[in-house]
Amino acid sequence: SETDRRLKTRGVEHEDIVELLKGFRTMSDDGRKKLMNILRVFMIVEGKEQHGNS
Repeated sequence: SETDRRLKTRGVEHEDIVELLKGFRTMSDDGRKKLMNILRVFMIVEGKEQHGNS
């Protein structure tokens, strides 16, 4: 898929994401909040990259 291709170019394998999600289940609430904040920032950055420099 497109997402898989984009992640692979960043050196992220699908297995890494699966492992991360498995770890997410066993995380504390505090750890989850921190991870979600990181992911949110990552998504925002990704979105800006796609739309080019405006």
